[in-house]
Amino acid sequence: MASLLAQKPWIEDPQSLPIPWRTEEEKLPAKLVFGWSMGDGVVQPTPPLRRAMEITKAKLIAAGHEVVDYLVTEMTESSDIIHKMWTADGGEDFSRDLDVSGEPWQPEVACWGSPETIVHKQSVSDTWANQQQRQVLSGAWLDRLNASASLSKSGRCIDAIIIPSTPFPAKRHGGVYPHHYGSHGSPDNHKNALVGLALVGRRLEEEKVTAMLSLLESILHN
Repeated sequence: MASLLAQKPWIEDPQSLPIPWRTEEEKLPAKLVFGWSMGDGVVQPTPPLRRAMEITKAKLIAAGHEVVDYLVTEMTESSDIIHKMWTADGGEDFSRDLDVSGEPWQPEVACWGSPETIVHKQSVSDTWANQQQRQVLSGAWLDRLNASASLSKSGRCIDAIIIPSTPFPAKRHGGVYPHHYGSHGSPDNHKNALVGLALVGRRLEEEKVTAMLSLLESILHN
């Protein structure tokens, strides 16, 4: 990522933020504070994910870091906001491209506007209201994260959150991969599959997150 940003992509791409790779942000505190979220308060991760979470927690504590319970409960509301954004045009964008290529609708995107799915195009007022809901949720999330200092013994806010990426191991080929904890298939669908945990940092803290990932890799492989 440092090499990519060294090319100054913001000169050519108006959506790229003019922020170079900040090596000083890779310097981590000696003792980090991790939020530990076992699920979303509605759906519990399956045993393979729970085991991975427990192993990670134990090794972090043994390495001298602090791990505090921090359940991420905003999944349902954020999922609703995202779905409204992705279906705002009633599926017209997908339909236009698929009509040209003649390809069938894939299960992963069919719910965003296939002919068999009833998705209503939103008005401008609807999309503005949804964007406002996103801003309110983002502010509430930030307030909650900033208040996390009261949860740690060190009095520091959480540096990052560790959470299973989904409640189940990797999906089968062609299966739907939900971006939240709303649904999961039979355990038989995930035999011998890999498990994945996510490390979630603050916005625009890529340098710190990649440094923490390197640290986690070292701790877990020790």
